[in-house]
Amino acid sequence: MVMHAVSLLCLLSLLQLTYGDRIGVSNCVYDTGAAPCVNGTDNVIIFDDCNLPGSILQFSNIKMLTYDSKGTPICCTTSYFLPPRGFAELPGKLQIISGTITLNRTLLTSPTQLGMYHDYILVTATKLKNDVFQTQYCLDGVSTYPLVENGVCYQHICDPVYTYTICDALNKNGVANLPHDLPSAFQNGFDASEGFFVDSLFKGQYSLQFKINHAGQITRKNVIGCFEDTNVFVNIGGNQ
Repeated sequence: MVMHAVSLLCLLSLLQLTYGDRIGVSNCVYDTGAAPCVNGTDNVIIFDDCNLPGSILQFSNIKMLTYDSKGTPICCTTSYFLPPRGFAELPGKLQIISGTITLNRTLLTSPTQLGMYHDYILVTATKLKNDVFQTQYCLDGVSTYPLVENGVCYQHICDPVYTYTICDALNKNGVANLPHDLPSAFQNGFDASEGFFVDSLFKGQYSLQFKINHAGQITRKNVIGCFEDTNVFVNIGGNQ
C-alpha cells in the first residue's frame, strides 16, 4: 500500500509534458546555499497517519529518500530561511528507509485476519500554490479533474507486484516493518517512473492523502486507515 503512495508521486508526467505548467508553478526551489543536500538527512519525504478515529491500520514515520535519475540526493526548500527537504523527481529514484504499519486486531468485528486482498486505496490529491488550495485532481478515490481518469484515483491495496508482501505481513503478524516487508526487489530503492499507475498531473506542490477502504463486512466502517503528506513537491524532467 505504501508503494501505491509512491506510485502517486508518479501521477505527474502526462499533463506536464502535454500542457506545460499552465495550472501554476510550485514555489519549491533548489537549495542553492552553501550546505549540500545531505543523503539521509535532507532528501527525505515523510508520510504519517491521518489520525482518523477508529482506524484499524496505523501508519508511523514512513520515510522515503529522494534521488535524481543518476542516484544523486535531491532536495529543495520553499524558503531560504527553511531547511531543505526531499522531493520526487520524474524520472528519478526513491528509497523507503523506515516505517511501520500496525493492525489493531481489537477493533476487528470478526475473526483474526483483516482479509485486505480485495480492499482499495482511495486517493485524494490536491495541487497547492503557496500552501493554498488550487486544483483538486482526486477526492476519496474519485477523479475531480477532466484529464485524470477515474481509475487513477483508486487502486487495490494488495498489488501482486508492489505490495503483496506488506499485506501478508499484516495478516500473519499484525505489523509490517519497512523496508523489510517490501518485496525484495524494492527494498533497496526503485525507479520512480517504473510501471506505476499514475502518469497524469503537473509538477508542483501537493497535499496527498491515502485512505484504506475495506470492501467487505469485517469492520463496522469502510475506511480502516489513512496516511498522508500535506506538502509534497514533484518535479518533472529534472528542471524546476
